[in-house]
Amino acid sequence: MANNTTDFGGGFFIFDTEDGILASWNGAGNAATVVDSSTMSAVYKGLALLNNASGNFLLAANFTAVRLRSTTTTLIPPPLSGGTFTDPGLPAGYAPHGVHVITTWFLLLCDAGWGENTIRSWAWD
Repeated sequence: MANNTTDFGGGFFIFDTEDGILASWNGAGNAATVVDSSTMSAVYKGLALLNNASGNFLLAANFTAVRLRSTTTTLIPPPLSGGTFTDPGLPAGYAPHGVHVITTWFLLLCDAGWGENTIRSWAWD
C-alpha cells in the first residue's frame, strides 16, 4: 500500500504478509518489519490507510484471527469503544480478506475460503 503520510515508520510503501508481518519500505534497501504478529499466527490479507479528525490509522485484515487490526501512527493498536472491532452480523466461517477506505467509510471483503464472499461496510467516527 502506498503511504502518503510521514507516519507508520515513514516508508513510501507498507506491506502486509501472510506471515503476520507489516513492513515499511523507504526506497532504499530492504523493507523493515514494523509489526510482527507471527507468534499470534496472524495472516494479513489487505491494508488500507484511514484518516479522520483523530489522525491516520492503518487497517490490516487478519484472516486467521477473523478481525481487523487497527494501528495508530506509532503502530500501537488504538483504544476502540467496546475494546474490539466486531461484526455480529458476519456469517459463521467468514474472515476478513481485504479492506478498502472511501472517505470515512471502510469496506471489508470477507471470504469463507470456498469461494463465497461478502462485503461489509462501516463508518469510522
